[in-house]
Amino acid sequence: MRTDVSKQAASPTLPGGPVTRVQTTSFLILISAHFIVDCVGQMWTIFKKLEQIDLAKAGLMFAGGIILAQFLQPFFGMIADRGYRRSLMLAGVALAPATMLLGSFGRNPALMHSTVGYAAMFLLIFASKLGSALFHPAAASAAGDGDPCRRHAKMGLFIASGMAGMALGQGIFSQLYTVTDKHPEWIFVPIVGFMFLVFFYLRPPARCDAGPVSIGTLWHELGSIRHRLLPLWALQVLSGTSIVSLHFLLPELIEERGSPAGWAHGGAFFVLMTGTALMAPLLGQAADRFGRRPITVACLLVGAVLYFVVVLGHELPLGLFLVFLFIYGGMHGSIGPLLIAHCQHLVSQRRSMATGVMMGWAWAVSASGTWMVGCLVRDVGLTHAHALAWLGIPAVVAAVAAVLVRGE
Repeated sequence: MRTDVSKQAASPTLPGGPVTRVQTTSFLILISAHFIVDCVGQMWTIFKKLEQIDLAKAGLMFAGGIILAQFLQPFFGMIADRGYRRSLMLAGVALAPATMLLGSFGRNPALMHSTVGYAAMFLLIFASKLGSALFHPAAASAAGDGDPCRRHAKMGLFIASGMAGMALGQGIFSQLYTVTDKHPEWIFVPIVGFMFLVFFYLRPPARCDAGPVSIGTLWHELGSIRHRLLPLWALQVLSGTSIVSLHFLLPELIEERGSPAGWAHGGAFFVLMTGTALMAPLLGQAADRFGRRPITVACLLVGAVLYFVVVLGHELPLGLFLVFLFIYGGMHGSIGPLLIAHCQHLVSQRRSMATGVMMGWAWAVSASGTWMVGCLVRDVGLTHAHALAWLGIPAVVAAVAAVLVRGE
């Protein structure tokens, strides 16, 4: 398997050394690409709300797409560690906007609600999530390279750019979907232009581990690091299940509160993700200074409490509700980058693959929460708030486990 390391022409990043203009430009392109990938990844959540798609079916399709795509992340991470970072990131940016083609189903309701329509929409979701799976292990490991003293802060900026994209994704799609009369595919025009910038200016640090790329190699290499990753992975799965469930059902929760439609169609999600985007770099810096464990435990504890405040706070004034939502997004949303930076520290020689496990397999398992919360609403008859409250239990378990269990 031929690598493309020679084409990257990247200057090595030395720990504690000066940062060159090429490295700075590449990092800016990297976080911009992360913004786009995570922005377009939010389309299904608001599309199912706008078109009133059955929640259980919508959750099952979303979970299925994530599970199938994200379980490939460690394999893509192993490929990235063998010199294919840039190629994987380019492919990811190209595939991620696939859900912008959902407008063709919105314009044809009969097709959208048919078996063929559901199958086709699932394929678009899968293609988009596959793009995300291709992009994230290579991109996150590239963001974490360099000075280890700034790793948490850089990872915080990287995650924050993705969170900013997620924050704006629902609002952008909602407005674009309405303004263009259900033709959101127009967004491909600026994305194609950005692809040229990615192609010419993205120069991640070169990395080329030796060894074959195969499923057998993947399992062998995972076996050598699984004892270090498992505790962090479990925390990621537990907290992620609550987070993903709230993300999925937030538009319906806001509508159930009786808040104005603008908050349900992306406004509240913008507040939540803005909290993550702004607080993740600050908490990353705090972890670099005061230690990762106390900051991670604090995020898990405060996040678990605020989850229930947000989900069950029907009587809170809208302004106060949004303040709590912002802080919740900052605390719970920062758990991911903290845990990923920690795992990269523990297994620095398999950074991309370890990132794939933390971002891929963890989110794949967590995605089952979208199907469960949809079934609780449709089949059990719970309100959106009470269904989400049940999905808050994993966040409580994660917080308690983080306090009681000590690791590396």
